[in-house]
Parts: sequence; C-alpha cells; structure tokens
Amino acid sequence: MFGATDSGVPNVAGSDGLTFLDAVWAQAPFRDDVAFVQTVRQTAAAWVSAGLLTQQQADAVTAGGPGPRRWLPTGAAIRRCHRRTRRHRPG
Repeated sequence: MFGATDSGVPNVAGSDGLTFLDAVWAQAPFRDDVAFVQTVRQTAAAWVSAGLLTQQQADAVTAGGPGPRRWLPTGAAIRRCHRRTRRHRPG
C-alpha cells in the first residue's frame, strides 16, 4: 500500500525482517517521482529474484491496477511518507 492505494499484494518480510515497503523507503529520499518509481520497480524485481514476490505480485505493485501508474503518489505524498517513516525507524 502506498498512501491510500492498495495493490492487493501483502507486504511480506524478507529473512532480514524488512518488508517490501521498508526496503523501498530505506532508499529515500527520492530525487523525484521518477526516482521513486525506479526504486519500486528495482525493489520488486529483486524480490521476485529472491522468491519473495511472484512476477504477478510485482506487476501489481508496479502497475497498481488498470491505468499506468495511477497509484503513484505525488512528490508531496512521497515526502510525507518519508517523514513518517523516519519518525518510526528504530535506533
């Protein structure tokens, strides 16, 4: 889930305990929306290779349903999520 949009794919954790969303947000801040999209796609591909997501799930995460990238948050939403993530990180 990014913002209020749910891809329907569970946010599973890898062997290190980090979830897919943790892995994406760990690479923040993003230069722009394009960098964010690239990070999501690269992370999804890595998780497919690791057997943590199926290709169908990765496609759902990167497509977000009908229409190209309609789920992607705006730059402002990305910054809000990044600020929220930083506040909740342990350590």
